[in-house]
Amino acid sequence: MSEAADEPDRVARSEQSARGGSSTEGSADDWLRAELDDDYPLPPLPAPRPRLSPQPAAPSLPPAAPSLPPAAPQFGAAAQVTSAPLAPPFAPVDRAQPAAPFQGPSTTPEIDARQPSPHEPGVQAEQPLPEWVIVLSDGVSLPIYGPVVIGRNPSQERFPDASVSAVADITQTMSKTHARFWADGDRLYVDDLNSTNGVALFPGGNAHGALAVEPGVPAELRSGDVVQLGEYRLSIRRS
Repeated sequence: MSEAADEPDRVARSEQSARGGSSTEGSADDWLRAELDDDYPLPPLPAPRPRLSPQPAAPSLPPAAPSLPPAAPQFGAAAQVTSAPLAPPFAPVDRAQPAAPFQGPSTTPEIDARQPSPHEPGVQAEQPLPEWVIVLSDGVSLPIYGPVVIGRNPSQERFPDASVSAVADITQTMSKTHARFWADGDRLYVDDLNSTNGVALFPGGNAHGALAVEPGVPAELRSGDVVQLGEYRLSIRRS
């Protein structure tokens, strides 16, 4: 009876061993895996990674030099000045262009180009050259820009519109206010101012052709004439 009952089990075990073995450990693992698959499903296997080719080893770097501590500050003669490099004292010369010739110091005195204004104090306006000039016996030239009164001591109050000229008369024959000269255009005239010894005219300086000038009657003068006031003589020049 017992042998008949064990026959099916024996047949089952023989079939199991033919399919892959019937060890006790294998059946236990299959049972555990079946239990875990039912309660805790296993995660999927990761995808296979591609095979990497071997890489050459990186060259080894030399060890870095150890950093030195900062030097202590120095004083006195051992101290060194650490400053930015100075700029060159001269700018570089362009050799492509010829250098300008050297010019020494100028010996010409500087002249002020500014012309003085006639309106500045102490500055007189420059007058044009006179057309007529009276040359006195001592060689002094008397320009005629307007009426001129000649005498030993003429009065400016009596002739406010004329310039007066006192002449040192060594002959003592000239009156204080003797004669008046004035220009009218390009002509020059002389007038006797009621002098004591009168006015005489020598045309061209001719000592033998004297002409008397009457008071109130002006006489025309020319360059080179000689006018005598009393015994004092002067000449006329035209510039």
